[in-house]
Amino acid sequence: MRVAELATRAGVARHVVRYYVRVGLLRPGRAPNGYADFGEVHLTRLMFIRKAQRLGFTLDEIGGLLVRHDAGDDVSRQVRRIGEQRRIETAVELRELRALHGRLCEAVRVWRRMPAASSKDSGICPLITGLPP
Repeated sequence: MRVAELATRAGVARHVVRYYVRVGLLRPGRAPNGYADFGEVHLTRLMFIRKAQRLGFTLDEIGGLLVRHDAGDDVSRQVRRIGEQRRIETAVELRELRALHGRLCEAVRVWRRMPAASSKDSGICPLITGLPP
């Protein structure tokens, strides 16, 4: 199949397929006319890449998994390790986002009560400079 068909079947844009070819995650065969030629194995690989990305795996990590898989290695242990690492990282990010959300809620609450003021009179922006530290 050609790029367009592979992209359609995988539910991605053509430029995504071309990018994965360019960075070496997909290695198509070549048709006699020189066009890239993809098979079911490429569709399977593309779906793996997309699912891993949705789980927060980086393209470098995915590339490493694919290299090991291509060498005949079982990548399950490495997938579990990366998944656990990503789970911990997202837990930290969630805590930080919740704290930011709390600060923003408080700031908006304070701003609603603040009188309008000119930034010429009170620095860059009185909404922010008027907040407690």
